[in-house]
Amino acid sequence: NTSSADKKPAVRLELEEAERYINQLKSNLVVQENATGGALAYRKHILKQSEEIKRTAKRISRRFKIAFNTYQTVLIGTNQFNLMKEGLRDLSNLQKIQVPAMVPLAGERITNHLEMITKHFNGEDTLGTDTSISSELKR
Repeated sequence: NTSSADKKPAVRLELEEAERYINQLKSNLVVQENATGGALAYRKHILKQSEEIKRTAKRISRRFKIAFNTYQTVLIGTNQFNLMKEGLRDLSNLQKIQVPAMVPLAGERITNHLEMITKHFNGEDTLGTDTSISSELKR
């Protein structure tokens, strides 16, 4: 009998200890459920941030394309302006060029010689071997 009486307090101690363990495990479960809820909320927040980053990256990409297009447009416009400015300068320089006055051909021999060359190129006459005219013209 004494041994069953001695066992009662030991069993009671074990039951109390088991109840403390169960209470601790219940407390741990509450903490774990709260942590799971927090992790899910954090995950949702991170996904929203990820979507916002993707939208922002798309906006930045569009802005960059527009900025680069603007740069190219300005570059083309500047080049075109410089070409036009150079062209106007060239035209101005051409207007400053003066054509020398026409000098009439002197002498009947030169006129005859030019007519003979013209007839030769038109196939109407062949040039003779008379080099006296051409040697005189070279002077």
